[in-house]
Amino acid sequence: MSTLEVAGVTAGYGRESVLDGVDFTVDPGHIAAVLGPSGCGKTTLLRALAGHHRITAGQIRVDGRVIADGRVHTPPERRSITVVPQEGGLFPHLDVSANIGFGLRRGPERSTRIAEMLELVGLSGEAKRRPHQISGGQQQRVALARALAPRPSFVLLDEPFSALDAHLREALRAEVKDLLRAEGATAILVTHDQAEALAMGDTVAVMRAGRVVQQDTPSRVYGRPIDAGVARFLGDSVVVEAHEVAEGFATTVLGRVPVAGEGGAVLLRPEQLDVSAEGAPAKVVSTEFRGAYTRVVAVLHGETDEVVVHTRRAVDAGATIGLTVTGEGWLLPG
Repeated sequence: MSTLEVAGVTAGYGRESVLDGVDFTVDPGHIAAVLGPSGCGKTTLLRALAGHHRITAGQIRVDGRVIADGRVHTPPERRSITVVPQEGGLFPHLDVSANIGFGLRRGPERSTRIAEMLELVGLSGEAKRRPHQISGGQQQRVALARALAPRPSFVLLDEPFSALDAHLREALRAEVKDLLRAEGATAILVTHDQAEALAMGDTVAVMRAGRVVQQDTPSRVYGRPIDAGVARFLGDSVVVEAHEVAEGFATTVLGRVPVAGEGGAVLLRPEQLDVSAEGAPAKVVSTEFRGAYTRVVAVLHGETDEVVVHTRRAVDAGATIGLTVTGEGWLLPG
């Protein structure tokens, strides 16, 4: 298992700068999720890590060894880094076994390693089938097995579940995480899907405008974001002004809220707001049933900004409800 360090990396296309001083680290055996909107630079970062795009400044280091900087560019085949592309990228004319073994050298260990990978991904019975004869989820497992087969230092996963339906996507990401753990692999997942990043990553690196603005554990990135932009990108958020902060509590329109951090606004997540007969009065603007909960948009009395609540209670648009806070808020800087 290896450590990956990305330090001050810049890169672009012609005169267009895409990466602007990217810094992040992946510890041995960990999964790092790189999360960001379209155009933030995450795909260029993945290409730079794989060796398919030259960087112009900074360094990419594996176990302290420089594999890329402004002058050094180790070619892809010498980086011990493999890629699982968005739609698997399997060779249609090869069967499952041959696809898995494609990157392995000929020799007695080749068939043994293929058998190990088939067993790992639960496809021993499908070894002689072609890609079109197996399901989309099975194809992604084959792609992962092919990436793991040569025992790379790192596996790069390029939005590998984006072509799958929601149910299969959720099941497969848990399965892939378990497979990476079983193999002891170090991996970087590139995605724009917040739920995917939070579910799979040991750490989440949030990218914006060519930089990593925050890298931390999923729970801290979600619950203690570095700024309001990260807070909004990670999901529905409720931000209210802190009129006064003293002894670990903030006075807000929602009442006294226990808080951590430093700043002038309190961040809460929708699941921290409870609908009750008491609490701060708010008028319901709209509701949207989402199965496990109803998403309620409301406006607090005397305020103009909308707040979002996730509740299992029956709530009607136009009704007045009470809102109380559960748990601790996070003070946003700025």
